[in-house]
Amino acid sequence: MKTKYLWLAAGLSSAGALFTGCSEKESPILPIENITIVEEGNNQENNVTNATETTFLGSCGSLRGLLAQTFTNVVNANDAKLIFVDSKELATYKEDVLKAYQRGSVVAIINPDKETVSEFCDENNVVLSADPDDLNECPLTCFNKKSASIIFQKRPKTGDLDDDDVPMVILSSWLDDIINNNRFNNDFRSFDIKKRFAPQKIKQVFTIDLPAADIEQSGWGVHENMTLSTTAEINYQIYPVHSFNDNASFTGDIYLVEGELTIHNGNLYNGRWKYNQGANLYESFGMCLSSCNFSSSLIEKTATGLTPSATHNLMGGPAPMESSNGIYQRGFDWTFKGWITGGSGLESSTPTPIFQGNWTMNNKESYTVKDLAVKAETNSGNVTYTLGVENLPAGESSVIPEIANGDLTFHYSWMWAVPQAADDTDGRYYLQVDMSPVFNWYRMNSSKQIETKQLNPTVKSQKFMLIPPSRKEGQRI
Repeated sequence: MKTKYLWLAAGLSSAGALFTGCSEKESPILPIENITIVEEGNNQENNVTNATETTFLGSCGSLRGLLAQTFTNVVNANDAKLIFVDSKELATYKEDVLKAYQRGSVVAIINPDKETVSEFCDENNVVLSADPDDLNECPLTCFNKKSASIIFQKRPKTGDLDDDDVPMVILSSWLDDIINNNRFNNDFRSFDIKKRFAPQKIKQVFTIDLPAADIEQSGWGVHENMTLSTTAEINYQIYPVHSFNDNASFTGDIYLVEGELTIHNGNLYNGRWKYNQGANLYESFGMCLSSCNFSSSLIEKTATGLTPSATHNLMGGPAPMESSNGIYQRGFDWTFKGWITGGSGLESSTPTPIFQGNWTMNNKESYTVKDLAVKAETNSGNVTYTLGVENLPAGESSVIPEIANGDLTFHYSWMWAVPQAADDTDGRYYLQVDMSPVFNWYRMNSSKQIETKQLNPTVKSQKFMLIPPSRKEGQRI
């Protein structure tokens, strides 16, 4: 009797739901060196997989006939727990595949190639725990939303192994474990919000003009090459999510905010020059940043217009609250249990899926910015940072810190929570940005003492509408 050798090259691993937030690790079903021997003529049908609701999308390539012998319970794509699709037809049936994946079904890609599968996963936030480098030249790979993956690789050709052979017994066993052990029931999975939902990105560039009249009338020896204008760039990444009312702890919108502020100071500083003022000889420096108040407010649209929102900050406040010796930390560890949805509440009236899980936000990052002092204050929905430049010229010291005459970049993070009694609301919120930098002009007198003149540009302000999360009751996943 002829014997066929069927080899499993890679087993099952779990990366925690659709995300990497879960620490659970599962061992491969079979050690990599295992060889399963199947006698020709043995019954390869399996009661579990035979009963599994299966869909074959498109031609399914050269394995269609072999797979159809085992997976005989063919149903509509909307009802399938197992979907087969050839890699070449993945783009054609993308929507069917993604819907099945989101509801927890197993996706089986026939004849996968690294480029096609990797591009599909990257574009659609699908996590394949298997190594993409193992995909080329393999006949079949399967995965589900918990990143449980299996790859079957061909052994080098021998007279006993057909090119298109797939170990059906092992595949059936794997699917039995995945489907019948509730791997995609509504268990409390761990979700990383940053990897599940996309942010709204806001960028604002302010032009900062120094008060020319104050400079021209100062008698401080205006230098012909002095620059009186610069820019500040503000970037926000805001993740809007909605927590539904079957959460005991909180119902409403949550806006998770990350961002960076960069003040460009280098073009304001033009070195030093000497000049006489009467009998006094001075050495003057160009403009240098000394401090900046930077405020972000959550504004609510009401019948009377835009007013500050009755909002509170989760976690007690923004991060960082302050710096120590020029070191500060943006971000926090945050967890929340319940049903949450993201997505835009403006683009479509179609409800978006609602996910149940242990939600996490871990965006802690440490920064060292020499000579920077940070202090944050909060008032309802307002977060204000006071950034101060330390070790500015004073006494006989004329050294200007690098952040005062170069670029200063500061990173921040916080969460706004907007409580709501009902889920299906239509609230609109706005972000108001206010920034007021202060610049100093220094000169050294004949006694080698530093004198200072302060310049206060006009406060900069801008409003942006925040994209709300979908608050409609959609399919619960």
